[in-house]
Amino acid sequence: MNSAFSLNDKIMIIKELFNSDADSCNDFIAKVNNSSNYEEAITMVKEKFTNMEESESLEKFIEITYRRFME
Repeated sequence: MNSAFSLNDKIMIIKELFNSDADSCNDFIAKVNNSSNYEEAITMVKEKFTNMEESESLEKFIEITYRRFME
C-alpha cells in the first residue's frame, strides 16, 4: 500500500494526518495493509481519524485503502 501513494500525497498525508511524524504514518499504513479485508481496514482508518474533518489527505488515504482491498 505504501507504494500506491505518490510522493506528493505521502508528504501531504504525513503532514496533515500524522503531524509530520513519518514513522507513525508508516506504522499505521503497515497495520492497515495487514488487515484481513476492506471492512477491517476502513474501520481502523475511521477510528484513527474519527475527530478529523474531511480533507483531501484523508480522502486520498481512504481511496488508496479502497484500491488496496477492492481492486
